Amino acid sequence: MKVSASWIITFGLVAAAALLLSLYQLLGWTGPVILLAFIFSVAFVYVIQHLFFVHIGELEFGVVFKRHTGNFSRFLDSNNRYFINPLNERLTDRIKRGAQKAETTITIRTKEGIPVEIKWAVSFKVNVHNIKKEIRFKLARSLPKSADKIVGGKAVQSLRHIVEQKSVQELYHQDSAKLLEKQLCDQLNARLQLRHKEAYSTNGVSPIPALDKDAPIQGLGFEPIPWFDVHIVSIEMPEQIEKALEAAHERRLQTETAAAALESLRRVVTRYSDKDMERLAELERLRVLDGQGGSLVYLMASLAKTMQQAGNGVGAQSPGQH
Repeated sequence: MKVSASWIITFGLVAAAALLLSLYQLLGWTGPVILLAFIFSVAFVYVIQHLFFVHIGELEFGVVFKRHTGNFSRFLDSNNRYFINPLNERLTDRIKRGAQKAETTITIRTKEGIPVEIKWAVSFKVNVHNIKKEIRFKLARSLPKSADKIVGGKAVQSLRHIVEQKSVQELYHQDSAKLLEKQLCDQLNARLQLRHKEAYSTNGVSPIPALDKDAPIQGLGFEPIPWFDVHIVSIEMPEQIEKALEAAHERRLQTETAAAALESLRRVVTRYSDKDMERLAELERLRVLDGQGGSLVYLMASLAKTMQQAGNGVGAQSPGQH
């Protein structure tokens, strides 16, 4: 059975009136006065606790603004209670301190102009102590609701700078995703922490922020992102391009296999003497003649001559050996 708020208020007022009347009959005016003083004391403590003090949980930061001007005042650290003058300040937002995620799929053109579709995801954490002092008032308004958009925007910028300087073959490589993850991690940390100095690509046009490890962590208010929190989910290319790359890969494997076979043959051939090579050449000549319809008599005569020469060579070596 659901009880309405009006019935609860009515019951409370009747109960309070009955209690006051009972105290008046027992103690005169002293009883009601004591009760009212107790009620007002409890109410006062309750109001003070809720209006003048705020509690910030262990997985969040507080954001305080000036009540009259609307200007940023300060951040409140995690897991603590803070006094706030409600006449001058107000707690407007809370920033999530735990792990958050930014992800999307974008299309970027390689240096040859070929469009590739890259799906990525990044896990990150906010830390207001890493915010540069000059931009705290801006990030106090954007971090509570748009932290993932800030990280996502910087990730897209970093990916464009990286991919636009790569060839489609570099992205088709077996370990291209892992390499791209590490490059994205370095570039993203450099942008989020404002710890970068201007570096330029080989064409001298596209600026690439390079991580300056000696600079203090004062940036956009994020913890350094480890490489294992950056994921390249997939790299998709146009179907005809992918087929062409597959064919080129197969040709490269065939070429490498043929080169290995030729190298093995070369090592074997170097073990033969000049006479062995002459015999092999004669046998090859006989095979060619046989294929062209050469006479059997000529073939047998040539073979006998070859064997006789081989026998003379062996006989010539025998006396020397004795």
